[in-house]
Amino acid sequence: MRIALNLNDQAMKRFGAQLEALGKGQAAKVMARALNHEGDKVRTQVRTAISKQTGILKGRLNLITHGANESTLTYTLTTTGRETNVAAYKGRHVEKGISAAPWGNRRIFEKAFMLKSKKGIQGVVSADTEGGTLLAFIRRPGDRKKLHPLYGPNLARELIKDESKEAFERNVDMIVDRIGHEIGFLIGASR
Repeated sequence: MRIALNLNDQAMKRFGAQLEALGKGQAAKVMARALNHEGDKVRTQVRTAISKQTGILKGRLNLITHGANESTLTYTLTTTGRETNVAAYKGRHVEKGISAAPWGNRRIFEKAFMLKSKKGIQGVVSADTEGGTLLAFIRRPGDRKKLHPLYGPNLARELIKDESKEAFERNVDMIVDRIGHEIGFLIGASR
């Protein structure tokens, strides 16, 4: 799942004459620099919003950023569409199972347990403590031999709703303002 910003129309309404005077190559450079500068700020706000929405630590978000360049003029944030394991949400062993806080609400997942996984959820799972990632599992009644992972929020869906989407959209004007700043910088630097 991804969110992308493309500001050609808004920038042209406000700075069309100045961008045209700069020429196509310089105008694209100005817009790409503005998108990347403000896009990085927006990425920080989106990371904070998703962390708050889901309860996951910022370091485990795995947001992929594709910055703008002169040919695309698009700043993109991407994340995988996979469900996340509840162990990623400050999961810990307790007497009755696992305590975790998906969506920011701590609860106990009864009869669940955590194991190390060296190759992801479908990979090798063991009880050793060397390397790997802790993942939460449960065994279902009648299916004692198979481990079933416990899932929490899907980060791709969280990226396009609530605060994270608002953080991305409310900064469009700041990016257009930054284009004006970059135009001024380029004109001032070329004198």
